[in-house]
Amino acid sequence: SFISAINQSIVHINDEQELLDTACNIAVNIGQFKAVWIGLVDEKRKLNIISLQGDDEIVKELKKYSGVDYANPEYIEHIVGKVLSSGKYQVKNGLSDDEDMAGLKETFARFGIKSTILFPVKKSGKTIGVFGFLSAIETFFDDQEITLLDEAASDISFALENFEKAKKHKATEELVVQNEKR
Repeated sequence: SFISAINQSIVHINDEQELLDTACNIAVNIGQFKAVWIGLVDEKRKLNIISLQGDDEIVKELKKYSGVDYANPEYIEHIVGKVLSSGKYQVKNGLSDDEDMAGLKETFARFGIKSTILFPVKKSGKTIGVFGFLSAIETFFDDQEITLLDEAASDISFALENFEKAKKHKATEELVVQNEKR
């Protein structure tokens, strides 16, 4: 039902922000995640959290990480930096004893988050962001779950690419109209 709801949203929503918010909302409400977020890289190579759903306290805490420069060598080895640089998903199924997550370990423990997975968001084959899922269940992300979430992330990427194509098409049409008027 999770992937079906995501795909229904893609078919019916024509606004990028609304689609991202709806995807995160579906993941929290149907997928039962503690929190879900989508961050996109801006022209300054900073990852901005564009959509974030979950418990109010978790949302408030995670918003602090919006705008981090993941091109900075300090963050390149962070889980988010790895997704952005490799274009491949990263999973952490045991956050309490994961050395890579040292900076977030206390925060995740406070909110009962025990595992996380991040998928790349792409446009035209280029990684432009991250789709992140936080779970209260340790070792939650097995092969079946990863396949399902990877499909959802790919579907979101496909929709974003179509939005971009539609914007370019509309701009081209407007230029044609302007040229005809001249």
